[in-house]
Amino acid sequence: MLIIKHVFTAVLLLLAAQTTAAATTAAPTVSPLRQQVCELAVSIFGTTGGYGVLGNIDVETGGSFNYTQRQYNNGPGLGLFQMEGPMQANYNAWRGATPNGAETQMRYVEDQIKTGSFIGAGHGAIIQQAFD
Repeated sequence: MLIIKHVFTAVLLLLAAQTTAAATTAAPTVSPLRQQVCELAVSIFGTTGGYGVLGNIDVETGGSFNYTQRQYNNGPGLGLFQMEGPMQANYNAWRGATPNGAETQMRYVEDQIKTGSFIGAGHGAIIQQAFD
């Protein structure tokens, strides 16, 4: 049920991000950072997959949607997906000279879903089924 709540929250955030200025005179309720992450997730993972990824990002970042988010209480997690030590090292090797950013982190996760090079091919195949 918690996952459904976060996916629903992500859908609402995306819909709010798509609201045009002509539809309301009130100030937008979605930060530019959150809107950018929402648009990236949908463009990379598709509508359904994007909403699922956004629900995960919402939980992992505590709602900040900040790609530099550090885990609370000085934990080892970092970024949109709260990657820890070994995964951070794999991510840094994968990205090489490409700057760290929201899109780079999402492209890494996309690569992991497709190849399972770090998370394991079996896990990658299971996750891929959710996107099919």
